[in-house]
Amino acid sequence: MKRRMKHMVLCSCLFLLSFTFSFGAFGSNNKNRYSKAYRDVISRFERENVSAGSQGQHFVYNLIYIDNNSIPELVCENYWGELRLNSLLEVYTFHEGKAKSVFSGHTPQSFLLYYPKKNSVMHYENAAISGFGVAGVSVKKIKNGTFETYVKKVPITDPKAPKRNGKYKTVQGKYSKNNILKRLK
Repeated sequence: MKRRMKHMVLCSCLFLLSFTFSFGAFGSNNKNRYSKAYRDVISRFERENVSAGSQGQHFVYNLIYIDNNSIPELVCENYWGELRLNSLLEVYTFHEGKAKSVFSGHTPQSFLLYYPKKNSVMHYENAAISGFGVAGVSVKKIKNGTFETYVKKVPITDPKAPKRNGKYKTVQGKYSKNNILKRLK
């Protein structure tokens, strides 16, 4: 009886151990898949947005967690000068095996704040140029690989407008191409 019990415990432990290793391999494979997809996005982003006479042009990137899964979103930003005026900001998520664009906009007319791992982004529109319309804010979530609005755009001055409560962070590039490629290995 003891011998049979030991055999059952040993088999159970081996089964659990093999399951753990196979799950770890899956996670590593998933990282390889999104890393490759994001590296391709970075190459395409620079190729499509480089300007002739690109003196003072910067390309910066970041990996941030907008939704509540273990795969980060990729932020690509292209700006001129040190003040980041009129920068192009793009955000990609990894969905169904592909990098998918969920946001593209120019600052300061439009910018994003994210609440890490809470699947929540505040989108400020016409925030700096009030002459082009009412400055407003909406709240969006990533669902099925796209941003879906769940609090519609309201003027910033509206008492019902979502408030930045200190937990939100600015969505912007932070790392050079070489640095972000190292992070994606």
